[in-house]
Amino acid sequence: MAWTWAPSKARSATRGLGDWRSVTHPLDPSGARDESAPPMPVQRGSVSLSRFRISGDQPKDVKRWLTGALRARAFEPIDPKGDEDCAAGFVELENERGTDFPAGAVFNGDWALFSWRVEKLRLPSAQIRAQLTEWTAKFEAHNGRPPGRREKAEGKEAIRRSLRSKLEPVAKTFDVSVALESGDVHLWAASRTVVEEVHEALESGLKVRLVPRVPAAFVRADALDRLEPTPELFGEVAAPAPAPAPPRPSASKAARAGEVADG
Repeated sequence: MAWTWAPSKARSATRGLGDWRSVTHPLDPSGARDESAPPMPVQRGSVSLSRFRISGDQPKDVKRWLTGALRARAFEPIDPKGDEDCAAGFVELENERGTDFPAGAVFNGDWALFSWRVEKLRLPSAQIRAQLTEWTAKFEAHNGRPPGRREKAEGKEAIRRSLRSKLEPVAKTFDVSVALESGDVHLWAASRTVVEEVHEALESGLKVRLVPRVPAAFVRADALDRLEPTPELFGEVAAPAPAPAPPRPSASKAARAGEVADG
């Protein structure tokens, strides 16, 4: 089974969501297309996803419960005057800086839709070295000696803070969808780090356990214990069976064959 992406025609009605539609394998000569597949909540980014399911009972007011968890781990931007170079948290799906999470921005039918925003501040090391060289030359010209180790470290830190206040952080968002009835969680990201961060944030905010929806989760433990490697894995290929012996002629046929040979 393969998947294809088709932008939604009614953007205003579906809040920018697209439609996932199931299609047959490319080698299928029929080329049949299943148009009955329901729309899937994904807006941008990688089509790779990690699937989880909420384990345990959910409260009656699921929307308030989920909104509270999002606000508890809402995104907070990097402080230009601080020391942190990375920030991450939940934001609204269509507002990359929105952290109010009103019902109209989060819930669409049976789905809760939001994003995980990651912000990183990357200081250009080449520019820091160039400015540090210039600072060192000015220090020597003013003081008649090269700066000491401590003075040079303080000068480098001043350069870093000056650049930090001028640079804009690099931001990425990753879509997350939660099925309100089944408790299925879809995280549209290929980064293992992002998957682990969102997994931890949802578990701590919702006070539940998220069970990975992977093939191993659907197999009984005793079935896995019975699995053994095949002999071919170790090069122990069985010898081919010997060819069957030709059938022996009957006595009458052998006698007639002897008479023909004597004649």
